[in-house]
Amino acid sequence: KILLRKLDIDLADMTPRRFLAHPTVRSYLRDRFPFLKSPTVSDLHISLTNRSHLKVYIDQIKKECFPEGTGWKGSSSTLS
Repeated sequence: KILLRKLDIDLADMTPRRFLAHPTVRSYLRDRFPFLKSPTVSDLHISLTNRSHLKVYIDQIKKECFPEGTGWKGSSSTLS
């Protein structure tokens, strides 16, 4: 969850596929597992290879960070 929060503005339209390829995630994994040539999120925990499972985490953090959503409704509340 901490890693998802580090994605900042990119979190608004984050999907499991984008998360897996995000530069912040890749950098975190290289720092966390310097002994692996190409670390993946499954090196953190095997359940993270399941994109449906990963989507649950992403959606949970999105809801916390964007309680009004990420569409027009959410943006209009930040403009007021």
